[in-house]
Amino acid sequence: MKHYSSEKWADYSRGTTGKREASQMKRHLEAGCKKCRQASEMWFAVQKLAQKEASYKPPENAVRVAKSYFAASRLEDKPSVVTQIARLIFDSLRQPQLEGVRSASAAPRHYVYQAGSVLVDVWLERASSSIPLSLTGQVLEKSKASQVVMDMDVRLHMGDAEIASTKTNQFGEFHLEIPHSAGSDVQLTFGAEPRIAVLIPMGLIGDTPDTETY
Repeated sequence: MKHYSSEKWADYSRGTTGKREASQMKRHLEAGCKKCRQASEMWFAVQKLAQKEASYKPPENAVRVAKSYFAASRLEDKPSVVTQIARLIFDSLRQPQLEGVRSASAAPRHYVYQAGSVLVDVWLERASSSIPLSLTGQVLEKSKASQVVMDMDVRLHMGDAEIASTKTNQFGEFHLEIPHSAGSDVQLTFGAEPRIAVLIPMGLIGDTPDTETY
């Protein structure tokens, strides 16, 4: 009994086989060939899975974070500038509440990011109807004796636009204000080459966070 190749059954499951050959393959299955039936069923299952996969959509928060990473890589006009994305290692809102605490007043949001030996400590104060969001932080270099990073450029970006800039003081500290118009995630960049980028999820600043993971 003639057997058809796996490639033939793959085409058959996708409906790309010619009418004459498809008719012959159908009669072959009806004749009871177990080997070809197994191959046919496998490829039909693969085709069904592929059709379902086309309808899948990633979560909107995952798309937003991915776009933030791409935006951070385009912040400078110079293509030679290397950007290192800092990793979020601490988020105060993700820490468990103290035992017996039912609720708490609005507290500053605290993030800690790390890029190699550089630590970026960021505090965010929630904005009111008339006061922009206050962003303060400190840059530390663990490999230095003093650990403080002075006179480092700090730039605040929203998408491709720079909306504020400053430098770290003698204690490695900086302060910026985020305008109310910053509805999407913002990025902080530090230094020049290699530049360090910190991505701040603005969607998590409110009282009720979503379920994004970084």
